[in-house]
Amino acid sequence: MSEAFTGNHLGIWRILGSEESNELPGLLSSDEPGSITLELSLSYKQFSGTLLDPDGYRPTVLGTDDRGTEYSIFDCQIVFWSAAPGNPTPSCAIKLKSTRAIAGHTSGECQTESIDKLEFSTILLRSPRLVDWWHMPGPDTQRAEDTITEIRHTPAPVDLGLWGDISLKLVCQPNVRHSPYPQSRGRPQPTGQDPDIYLSMTSASDHPLQDCMRLLEMVCTFASIALQSSIDAPMITAYSNSYTVKYGSSAPVPLAVEVLWPLRGCTMHATDDRVERLLSVEAQADLIIRMLGKWHDNYERLEPNAKPLLDSSQHLGVPQPERFLAYVSALEGLHRIAYPEPRWSAEEWKKKIDSVINTSASKKTQRWALGYLKNSNEPNLPMRLISLCDDSAALFVCHNSSAFFAPDKANRTDFVNETVYLRNKFAHSLPQPANLEEDVHRLDVNTRECEALLIVSLFKYLGWTDADVAVGEQSDASAWSFIRYAFKPVEHGDSDLAEIVRTTATRSAKGTTTETLPP
Repeated sequence: MSEAFTGNHLGIWRILGSEESNELPGLLSSDEPGSITLELSLSYKQFSGTLLDPDGYRPTVLGTDDRGTEYSIFDCQIVFWSAAPGNPTPSCAIKLKSTRAIAGHTSGECQTESIDKLEFSTILLRSPRLVDWWHMPGPDTQRAEDTITEIRHTPAPVDLGLWGDISLKLVCQPNVRHSPYPQSRGRPQPTGQDPDIYLSMTSASDHPLQDCMRLLEMVCTFASIALQSSIDAPMITAYSNSYTVKYGSSAPVPLAVEVLWPLRGCTMHATDDRVERLLSVEAQADLIIRMLGKWHDNYERLEPNAKPLLDSSQHLGVPQPERFLAYVSALEGLHRIAYPEPRWSAEEWKKKIDSVINTSASKKTQRWALGYLKNSNEPNLPMRLISLCDDSAALFVCHNSSAFFAPDKANRTDFVNETVYLRNKFAHSLPQPANLEEDVHRLDVNTRECEALLIVSLFKYLGWTDADVAVGEQSDASAWSFIRYAFKPVEHGDSDLAEIVRTTATRSAKGTTTETLPP
């Protein structure tokens, strides 16, 4: 996080919408990652007349801290207040929280009353995690007779997409380290270089901050799936010609405005977790561009189905039934998006309905059956899982290096049956914990299998092919080994779709199917 949104900041603050004079002293702090807290003291009359609103009033607060940083804090929520007697009037202490704010060093130009008025042309996002996504080449060493010279190359920015006039790039620049103590003429001496890697969104014109954040969130969710880890400790900096600072007689330059904003796929904590990336920027930039483009075009529909992958880092240890059910639901949702057409044409479906309708039944029963079946022309869960397994058959292998979804389809049948059985066991209104050791183990194994299938199915929908995994495995073999070998090796006899449907019907203990109507 940036300096403006870390630590404690004493300052003078003004609550917009208050009729009374409200130049209030207060303390701004960041006791929780991703949010800031503002503690103020004001008169009880001012508090009760403006802030004590039954409709959940969320004011905007402007202020300047003791370091000259100016803040606009939006959507402030009152989380605590207390009143005390005073002379001549009672006083009130309040605590406000917010997750959206901007801050910058200038003189009166970095404050705004409405979040809708914020527009920027450049957004930069820095995170320690981006280093794991783009492995930089090491330095070259040149030897002379009595000297050794180390040359570090700065790679060109990698283009990751273009949406309208907004371009996205992953940029690496050298960040020179200096000695803490001057050694020559009072100047710090350079001691080395560190890579400064950041995502850059640039445009020829200004765009609303909320639109920029939605686009940045789309990129962060994609990157967190590719890294199998959240983008940690992000620092967001924005630039616009509307916020400038002038040094001496030079022309005004855009002011660096720090932005506090919650982003899906990001966590405000800095972590040391190991990252196993599935996509490599240095080797697969063209593939990432294609996948990001489709991810952007279908983001509103895909993001809910990718949610379990985004939340996977929050579910450590043995998976719970809720996590398993989330993966199964995501697989169903992804299949609906990938295959929006019904299984059969309207004419074929009508023929199937007519073939099972009992004409000797009452007219009321026949109308009920027709209405029930007319809107059932879509695959059930076993059929959806079979389709996704077949699409990914070339990738998954057993631990003995043989194809998992072999031509005999035995392993596919076992996986589908197990998934449907567990889904039917736990998907009902009364929560059913996995207490038995057998249930815990089966949930653990099947959840990992569903997670692997969801990752591959999502990647395939976004344009990834079986050949692309070979490129990824060259630099990240362990990550793809986890995906490819996620399924347990089992050997069973031949089976087909009819067997799966029959087994599913038996295990779910249902007396009717779409082809068995009630009398």
